[in-house]
Amino acid sequence: KRMTAVSLEMTEEWIQETLMKQTENESFDVAEEINGIVISALSETAYEYKLSEEEMKFITASLRLAMVEFTRKSMVIPLRKFLGWLIPERRRAIAETDKLFKLVGKIMDAYRNKEPSTKVEGTIIKLIMESEAFPTEQEKAAQLLEFIVAGHDTTAYSISFILIELARNPNEQ
Repeated sequence: KRMTAVSLEMTEEWIQETLMKQTENESFDVAEEINGIVISALSETAYEYKLSEEEMKFITASLRLAMVEFTRKSMVIPLRKFLGWLIPERRRAIAETDKLFKLVGKIMDAYRNKEPSTKVEGTIIKLIMESEAFPTEQEKAAQLLEFIVAGHDTTAYSISFILIELARNPNEQ
């Protein structure tokens, strides 16, 4: 319920601030816009952390860079893992991943500093931070980052596809 309410609120805000202000000849990347909404909604509901605009854009750009390197290039060219220090793209992807872990650390710190009475029951961050299954901070951070990676892409691109198809087929709207 909370995810739905936050997502609807963010989507309505995006419609008013972005979509309604578009001129006839202006265009935008639907996937990028929806990706930002999904990442922001995920952060606010699952991590109890409101991302700034800069943090949202940083996550989007960094994940794109890291995903290309670690899922497309390194998987088909195994030597990239061993000779990566010679390849600028791989060094950038590793640096971006380190920055993502720092942002997750900031999210974890913000959660720790919240008043216990304001923490929402059943959130992903609460479950991970209080779980004994993750004994180190690094493991907790890795799990939280994994949820960002796994939770945003498919949702955002599915919604984007639907919106594009609805725009192409106004009779179906």
